[in-house]
Amino acid sequence: MTTALGPRELPFSPLRIACELRGSHPPPLDPPPVSWRAGLDISPLDPSVPEDARWLHACLWPDQPERHARLEAAIGVAREHPVKVRRGDALTDLPGLIAEAPEDALVCVFHTAVLLYFTREQIGELNARLQAVGRDVAWVAGEAPGILTEYSPGKPLHFVLSAGRPGALVPRGHMGHHGGWLEWLG
Repeated sequence: MTTALGPRELPFSPLRIACELRGSHPPPLDPPPVSWRAGLDISPLDPSVPEDARWLHACLWPDQPERHARLEAAIGVAREHPVKVRRGDALTDLPGLIAEAPEDALVCVFHTAVLLYFTREQIGELNARLQAVGRDVAWVAGEAPGILTEYSPGKPLHFVLSAGRPGALVPRGHMGHHGGWLEWLG
């Protein structure tokens, strides 16, 4: 199944992510409205800085030209539409960043392949801090099976896409690395 997503009234983005949809349940494909964006990274890079862009390319395998082309398109989009990415730690700085979001916005905390660098205790602390921020938070995460939700369909080399409120995440699908495929659970 091939579907193009994104704003219909604007020119198409130069960034394309091909994703094979698997299984019998189609995922929700309408993107939600976004009123505010911010990022948090322990060591943020700025795609407008040539040295940072070169480092991002160096992190890709050299025999995957399609990933290099996709990264170059993503760097171009990031340069044209910059998002502030603050230097900080998820455990200590994420609640403060969430507090900066507009009051009428549903905050969505999103990450992939991050929590494998956290201890079990740190994951529990992150969950507790997100529950304690004093506002509604949606949490969407693509992590290895068992990191956030106890779910493993026995498929090798995949992430579990979990979503919900902090303390109540549920597996919603499984997905391949780098967005290559998605199987929505319904």
